[in-house]
Amino acid sequence: MTKLRSRRRDEASRRARKVLGWLAVGFLLGQASLFAVLESIRPDLRDPEYGIRLYQLRDRLGERSKSGPLVITLGSSRTGMGIRPDAMGDLPDGAVVFNYGINSGGPLIELLCLRRILAEGITPDLVVAEISPVSLRLDGEDAIRTDRAYYLRRTGLADVDAVSRQAGRPDFFLGEWTWDQLTLSYSQRSFLLAIEARRWLPRDSKIDVRWRGVDPHGFQRLPNFEHHDAVRYQAILAASEKSVAKHYSEFHVSPTAEACLRELLETCRDQNIRVVLVLMPESPSLRSWATTTVHDRVNGLLDGFKRDYHASVVDSRDWITEDGFGDTEHMTVEGAGRFSQRFARDVLTPLLQNPAGK
Repeated sequence: MTKLRSRRRDEASRRARKVLGWLAVGFLLGQASLFAVLESIRPDLRDPEYGIRLYQLRDRLGERSKSGPLVITLGSSRTGMGIRPDAMGDLPDGAVVFNYGINSGGPLIELLCLRRILAEGITPDLVVAEISPVSLRLDGEDAIRTDRAYYLRRTGLADVDAVSRQAGRPDFFLGEWTWDQLTLSYSQRSFLLAIEARRWLPRDSKIDVRWRGVDPHGFQRLPNFEHHDAVRYQAILAASEKSVAKHYSEFHVSPTAEACLRELLETCRDQNIRVVLVLMPESPSLRSWATTTVHDRVNGLLDGFKRDYHASVVDSRDWITEDGFGDTEHMTVEGAGRFSQRFARDVLTPLLQNPAGK
């Protein structure tokens, strides 16, 4: 009787191990399938801000004439909420302008977006790349450490080398990223639910605020930024001045930010893509808080880019008055319209009418 019970326990144990083994195999196969979907079929599930814009960009390319040049704008939310292709009017030669400004983006995100777009077989004729003192100060290591989940969730297989180089400890980042890929159904759950099952999220969830309101040209509209609200704006100024002053008092151009911008410029040079580096508009209050050191170091960086890559530089920081801003950095929809009209007239039209860049 004792031997019979022992055999039954052994058989039950073997069956349990077999079931657990098959469950583990099924789980890993499921994660591998999800990984393949995110990598090649649904980029919006890995990086919604990038992927949704990719679908829209393909639609715009389907509408343009074969000879029409393609202009891509890269940057942070300053660009995403600041450049309105729909407000530019008719551009020379039927040009298509598409806004690829990504919230919280900086030089590293700009580089990743350019690499991804090129990997899709889309080669722009002109790239407009944002230069922001805020993002120039952050080392890649600091940015990734500050918002690790932001980079882990957005980084695809083709991005790993570029991101890990900036991570300070590449081996540690690679280990974290690998673990995330083995548990994608968990690590990507917020994006998966926000895109495929929004009703399952709490009603007050704001996970999709980063890509909600993106129009067919990539411009991001936010309800609170339709028009200038003087009361709200003054409250933002009062809350921002001390933190901005501290940021500017410690300002330096990080080596990793510069390295990413140089790689972007070299990539464009190799692909015969013209580049315009743009200092986006800032509110008069924000400009007044910048020190001489900030101006000197940013200008020194840009002078080096002009010398080494013959890059065009546009300083539009003072193009928009205070009433065109929703906060110190981001223009209202109306302010973005005014800026975009001038940018099209004074920058894009002359460049597109002179394809040789002479």
